[in-house]
Amino acid sequence: MTYADYDRFLQKFHMIKISGPTFKRILNAATKEAIVEAGKNAGASVPQSFILAKMGEIDATSAVEYLRLMGAYANLFDYSQVAPTGRNSITLTHDLGLNGSLFLTSYVESLFKSAGKIVKISQYENGITVEL
Repeated sequence: MTYADYDRFLQKFHMIKISGPTFKRILNAATKEAIVEAGKNAGASVPQSFILAKMGEIDATSAVEYLRLMGAYANLFDYSQVAPTGRNSITLTHDLGLNGSLFLTSYVESLFKSAGKIVKISQYENGITVEL
């Protein structure tokens, strides 16, 4: 299932897989400003192409599905979604430290902005929570 659901689309968009520890080293070598900018740029381009190719349209539902797929196949973070007291939230946990949370916050904000949805994101050392 990995190839059909994820790897096939990675090839189309010239994406690469790198190990978590390698990505963490890259993040730790960068300035906070560079991490935020990289997250914004990546979140404003990569997901849109993937979503359009796989799901046909960019909206909040397809953005959530994209994050679910990334959690399942990219091994960048673990994805969980809950709806306590009627409020829907997504938590992305990872081993990338504060810089990883900074990157993911910028990435996810850009992703949902392109889907026409403003989200509230809380950052933690090894995760972020997105309130939809």
